[in-house]
Amino acid sequence: MAVKTIATRLVLDGEAEYRAKLKNINAELALQKSELEKIQAQYKNNANGIEALTAKQSALAAKNVGSQAITLGVRPSHITLGDGANTLTATVDVSEMMGSEVHLHANAEGRDVVVIVPTLDLSSVSFAPGTAIHLSFDGSVCHLFDSEGKNLEF
Repeated sequence: MAVKTIATRLVLDGEAEYRAKLKNINAELALQKSELEKIQAQYKNNANGIEALTAKQSALAAKNVGSQAITLGVRPSHITLGDGANTLTATVDVSEMMGSEVHLHANAEGRDVVVIVPTLDLSSVSFAPGTAIHLSFDGSVCHLFDSEGKNLEF
């Protein structure tokens, strides 16, 4: 007995356009993935990278540090002058030339801040009282203190 095979083929209107659009979307996703990989490589092992910040969070969780009000501490020599996004704006109160560095006493968000800037990093910049400066620091150099001044990380 002979076996007959019956096959059906379903064709949708616009299938060619759909496949072309899908191909374009996949190409765009591949391009975005490539760009994301470049950015991830740029920030890998960065002090502000997700790995460093996650490690700090894990260390705090391991010590059973719960959610609470904290004081953020950063050594004056770990603060850098920045510009643009992700900076803290401060106003210079006093500028002291100390030879190889300038000590800036400033006010940031109502808090006194001291910043030590190597003079090699300056190109004839003046820090007169009242000058606005932008401060930046890596997440890995932050120290966290509870309301009584105890370092939460150690």
